[in-house]
Amino acid sequence: MKAVAGKPSQNGYIERFNRYFREDVLDAHIFENLTQVRTLTEEWMEDYNENHPHASLGNKSPKEFAAINCGKHSRAIA
Repeated sequence: MKAVAGKPSQNGYIERFNRYFREDVLDAHIFENLTQVRTLTEEWMEDYNENHPHASLGNKSPKEFAAINCGKHSRAIA
């Protein structure tokens, strides 16, 4: 199924990501130049990908989820 332009309900994951980015970065700061946008975006992405709780991970951050589950995968393979 291909997402149709103008149908945000067909791509909920991206819409949620965009909302968080807009609220946490774009709406929260007044930028003087593009370098500031890039710097804050990099910092925000690192925080979002490492520390932000994700519903798909049981409301755990990726770091927490990996710490709990990384050993389970290697034991299942062995």
